[in-house]
Amino acid sequence: MARKKTKNRKPQGVKKVKPEPPKESVNETETAASPPIPNPRPRRTQRNKAVQQRDTRPLLFGRSNFLFFGLGLLLIITGFLMMSGGSMPDSNTWNEQIIYSPMRITVAPAVVLGGLGVIIFGIFKDHGKNEDERKRLEK
Repeated sequence: MARKKTKNRKPQGVKKVKPEPPKESVNETETAASPPIPNPRPRRTQRNKAVQQRDTRPLLFGRSNFLFFGLGLLLIITGFLMMSGGSMPDSNTWNEQIIYSPMRITVAPAVVLGGLGVIIFGIFKDHGKNEDERKRLEK
C-alpha cells in the first residue's frame, strides 16, 4: 500500500495565531521615567574591597608536608634516571651485564617505590596543628 503524497498538508489541531500589534504609549514621559539599567560591572571600590579581603582558612598541608612531596619527587626522578642507565660502549655489541644489571632491575624500581611511599606519607602526615586549632577547624 503506497501512501498518497499531498502538497502543503497542515497538521491537525494547530491554530494559526495572529501577532498582536505593538501598543503605543499615551505620552512619551512613560519611557523617560523608566528606571535606569544597572551597570553590570562593579565599581572600582567594590573591586578593591574584594581584592583586599583575604581567605583566612588555613592551608590543608604544612611546610613539612611539602618537603616530603619534594623529597618523594626527587626519589622518583632519581629512580627513573637509574633505570635508564648508561649507553653501550659499542652500539654493535650486546652486553647483558649492562642491560640486566642489578641497579637497573632491582635497585632503581625500589627507589621509585620508595619515592611514592614518601609522597603518600607526606599526604597523610599531620602538619602539627595543636588541639585548640583542630577543635576550631572542626566547628
